[in-house]
Amino acid sequence: LLLNCTNRVNAYRIFPYIHQTNNTYSPRGHLTPVSFPDVDPSQISKAHLSMVAGDFQEIYENQEKKWNCIATCFFIDTANNIIEYIRLISKLLKVGGYW
Repeated sequence: LLLNCTNRVNAYRIFPYIHQTNNTYSPRGHLTPVSFPDVDPSQISKAHLSMVAGDFQEIYENQEKKWNCIATCFFIDTANNIIEYIRLISKLLKVGGYW
């Protein structure tokens, strides 16, 4: 939804603190909205971003030294064998790439 159907900055608002009753200065803090996204996703070049569903190892196994950066914060725990993921990430990154 966010990447494919949003065409403007701050298109959505949520109230993430509405159910948090501690660590606030006042009751108004509970009603503080957060708007997102901070950039227009339709303006991001799709050639520089890859986000797909499926098996990480099967999808990316033939893309050696193709990526400048790989972010794994939301799927790294899906690995049956973390060492295989690490080896694949190493193969995917260009020299000087970031993980």
